Amino acid sequence: MAENHDARSRRQSVIFEEPPSGGFSRAIWLEYANQQTFKGDESGEFPHEVGLFLSYPPEDVKGFIDHRANDFKCAGLWKVYGDEEKARSLFEKYRKCTEIYCTLWQSGLKLEQLALSLIHISEPMKTAVIYWSGTGNTEAMARAVAEGMTAAGAEAVLLTPAEVASDDLNAYAAIAFGCPAMGAEVLEEMEFQPMYDACKRSLGGKRVALFGSYGWGDGEWMRTWESDCDSAGVNLVCESVICTETPDDAALEACRALGKALVE
Repeated sequence: MAENHDARSRRQSVIFEEPPSGGFSRAIWLEYANQQTFKGDESGEFPHEVGLFLSYPPEDVKGFIDHRANDFKCAGLWKVYGDEEKARSLFEKYRKCTEIYCTLWQSGLKLEQLALSLIHISEPMKTAVIYWSGTGNTEAMARAVAEGMTAAGAEAVLLTPAEVASDDLNAYAAIAFGCPAMGAEVLEEMEFQPMYDACKRSLGGKRVALFGSYGWGDGEWMRTWESDCDSAGVNLVCESVICTETPDDAALEACRALGKALVE
């Protein structure tokens, strides 16, 4: 047993050293250290140093071993003994990464496409605000939604119906649609409605939100639109934003909050 303990201690002391000079990468040094020091450890105890190969912070791996998994500052994907703030930030990034990949998978991307997208995983989430505006009121709301997306760390683009094709939507993890009430409280029928009808079956798994302005009625057009989304299986992630005529400061702030909710 003493020999096994000595083997584990020797492995840990070598692994947590910095690689020697001479061109050793961290990965090569870890592999070398493990091969040289793992011999003789027949205790059956799990080698927690494997956390280093999973890119866990060394101070957290060492803290886990030294404290035998107790007395940690916080726990997420691993138990934290070092920089708690940095760890929580990493946990949130990994959560968003998982959510993005799940959304992309549900939207129909193949495994090879997901593997290729790993190259771009550090890039901001791609989002779109697709809107139609006759008086400029809904356009003002659309720009506020995009501001909220950008503030939350996403890359946002503003698109009109003429600039959208259903196949293009695969590029976006989250989409906000904006259209004012027209006629007897319906969506704009010449441009927006045809575009939306062509796209809505391609929205499965994506994060979606709705907004728009109106000049009369009680917002029936938005309730009808939300019901249609529900029937089509569209994932509305937050409450829609509507306002009467020109959006005031409160309405614009609600639009920014909608944009953030789509990203977060």
